[in-house]
Amino acid sequence: MADDRRRRTQPTDLAGLLDQLPARVLLDRMPGAVLGLGLDGVVAYSNPAAVSLFGYLGDAMLGLSAQTLLAEHPDATPQQCISVLRAAGRGDVVTWRHAEGFAMHTAISTPLLLRATDPFLMIYITDETESHWDLRTRAGI
Repeated sequence: MADDRRRRTQPTDLAGLLDQLPARVLLDRMPGAVLGLGLDGVVAYSNPAAVSLFGYLGDAMLGLSAQTLLAEHPDATPQQCISVLRAAGRGDVVTWRHAEGFAMHTAISTPLLLRATDPFLMIYITDETESHWDLRTRAGI
């Protein structure tokens, strides 16, 4: 099957390219952090940008629990963590725990998969740590 793909004429337009590009490749190539969590609160997917943002190497994030990663919710149930993340997509700041232990402040997208039957939550994460601390410093906090 791989040989068949190589023999095909490569698309020259965006629509043709997107039709042949597997979703996993697209997610892995995104410059921003993308995190996928199962409904059990366990990391099922993290793209290279997310791995870098959180300070891990390789596949080290896979299998981590949301409770481990969410700095402000270490005692929450997996369902509560998923609820917090779904709600945060409306503009709340989410505080995560970096691999080295410090807090990271982020904005997250609304869920990238919107069907109620989707078996996991996938979000796009934007690091806001520096701007968050700049605001706190200016406010004298």
